[in-house]
Amino acid sequence: MANVTQIADIAACLQYIGKTVALGDADYELARALHPLVESAVRRFVGTGIVQTTYTHFLPPADAYYYHSDAGPGSHILRLPEWPLRSITSIHEDTAAKFGQASGAFGSSSELTAGTDFFIPYNQSGIQPMGHVVREGIWPREPGSVKIVYSAGWSKAELEGTITDPTLDASSIRLAVLKAFAENFGEAKRRKGGAVGVKSESLDGWSITYDTESSGGTINLPDEVKMLLQPFRRFCAV
Repeated sequence: MANVTQIADIAACLQYIGKTVALGDADYELARALHPLVESAVRRFVGTGIVQTTYTHFLPPADAYYYHSDAGPGSHILRLPEWPLRSITSIHEDTAAKFGQASGAFGSSSELTAGTDFFIPYNQSGIQPMGHVVREGIWPREPGSVKIVYSAGWSKAELEGTITDPTLDASSIRLAVLKAFAENFGEAKRRKGGAVGVKSESLDGWSITYDTESSGGTINLPDEVKMLLQPFRRFCAV
């Protein structure tokens, strides 16, 4: 698990739609309710946490369908749940670990060595855009037999577009959040209501439905927003 920070904070979202409101203002309360739902919709559409942070995962997951045929258990490629992959702190492999719940699981002797047991196939920008780790051999099939601590996602500077390497420019994601917020804020205002709780979610994170007593609505991702996000999704044949 990880503490994932915001892609674009409420202040930035309000500035984007030309509003400066104070705490307690009705528009601010609406923005505060909408903002996490919009960011959640964007994250679900892309399929990742987006903001760079450190993760600890036990792989393969219990649901082996998570993997496709050439990246997963029984393959030399391990596909991590988060991407782009920036670095790996440690990988332990223990086929009897049972997600770390077995006695003595993931002891010091189970740690793999970078460059000998595995490597990250970095691209020219120094990231692994698909979240792949290559094993010298094959990764085990037993669920929860690999414990990996790694850094993945886009940095604040990359999301803001202030980096010098254009291949690491992820500002389209932040722009997508701002545009999605503007669209849904305007729609919520037209409905004279706000978004409070999630009622249902559609497939692939395309939308989230929220519910209130006075009105209801949907966190929509307009086509323009989806187009901005499309290059950052990960597509794999299963």
